[in-house]
Amino acid sequence: MRRGFLAVLIATLALLYSPGFGHDRFPHEISPSSVSDFSVSGTLDIVPVATENDDHALEIDHDSVTFADSKALDIVYDVGELAAGDDDAAIFIDIDEFSATGGDIFAVEVLATEGSATVYGLGVGAVIHPILQASGTFANMDSALVIASNERAAFISTATDVSIFVADNDTVTIGDADQYSEIEFILDTTSSGAGIKPTFEFSIGVGDWTAFSPTDGTNGMRNTGIVAWEVSNIPTWAVGTGNEFLIRITRTRAVLSQEPVEDKVQIAATVIYTWDKDGSLLAKDYSFEGSTDDDNETLLTVTDPTADRTITFPNASGEVSLFGQTLTRVIDFVIEAPLTGDTGRIQAHFPEAATLIEVQCSTSSGTSNINLDERTEAAPDSSVSDLLTSDLLCDTNGQNTTTFDDSAIAADKILALLLITPFTVDWLRVHVEYTVP
Repeated sequence: MRRGFLAVLIATLALLYSPGFGHDRFPHEISPSSVSDFSVSGTLDIVPVATENDDHALEIDHDSVTFADSKALDIVYDVGELAAGDDDAAIFIDIDEFSATGGDIFAVEVLATEGSATVYGLGVGAVIHPILQASGTFANMDSALVIASNERAAFISTATDVSIFVADNDTVTIGDADQYSEIEFILDTTSSGAGIKPTFEFSIGVGDWTAFSPTDGTNGMRNTGIVAWEVSNIPTWAVGTGNEFLIRITRTRAVLSQEPVEDKVQIAATVIYTWDKDGSLLAKDYSFEGSTDDDNETLLTVTDPTADRTITFPNASGEVSLFGQTLTRVIDFVIEAPLTGDTGRIQAHFPEAATLIEVQCSTSSGTSNINLDERTEAAPDSSVSDLLTSDLLCDTNGQNTTTFDDSAIAADKILALLLITPFTVDWLRVHVEYTVP
């Protein structure tokens, strides 16, 4: 192990938590100069129990002074020959909240004072997927065997507790009609010593098994925890006896002074959501709070897709219209020196049905009467009927009307501007306001 801070840390921990030394009985500090080399060839367990509020099991106070690239904790982790389907963790956090009645738990909490540095709660480099979430809830399994004894009733209730892994090669087999990816072990009594040294298998048929290496949050049944894996990592998982997806756990530790006793055991079928190395998010919903912190949010969700779908937003600014939403739009006709012979030739096409709500018009000088009519795509030069109840007189003051004989425009119809005599203007401006569903 390298000389320096980490060596001092390990040496300090070994002294603080060695037999006969409580952390409250060892108040002095060890400086880096007092330790040269210190190595640990096995597992170092730190098992303190809080004695007061704001108690710390491990505290690192590090001052980087003026040095760059300074680290309070440096972990160099070599994954070795990790095989497909196996899971490792450089830092593993197992939280037992079974007895909690409320409150919040942060597996990692980051706080910072104000200052000129830019502080990030998490920083990841290239080729690293930032987040994988297994979303689900714990529920009862369809079957639970301790060796060959049906103990499902005891597993799914805290009223009856049974011993598990009593002897070497004892098994616990969990089964369910559907695939699942987590088994929760709430233990009434934990295993002694180094634990049961479990092996794990999944069914590939009736009586056939394949070994695998899930994440064992129980630490060999030495603590309450979760056994977890990704279903995609065991693609050959198939139903076994009882037409159920089975997971079998076997004790391989020869001698234990205390076998584990379960309090409650359940399973969870999970859905995987991710934030991958390319910045793509796989999520269920997005909820937007807006600028006001209140109980009102906008939820963006999708109907459960039956195939891969792609929705592409154009390279443009604007608003997104919603199905069932009424949108207001405007058509502008601006005509220089219009002639009465232009009547009906100035047109707009409506690809979708619309409802006229107001017509406004004005002139640069003089006056003019106008109207509108609806025409078909097949006969755009043939007037059908006037849409305004009466002609609208346009002048320099600006005029408007909201009165129509027929305000409805059918889809794929033509709206034509009618110029009515007398007509003596230099510029004519007409604005047609309408709504679409």
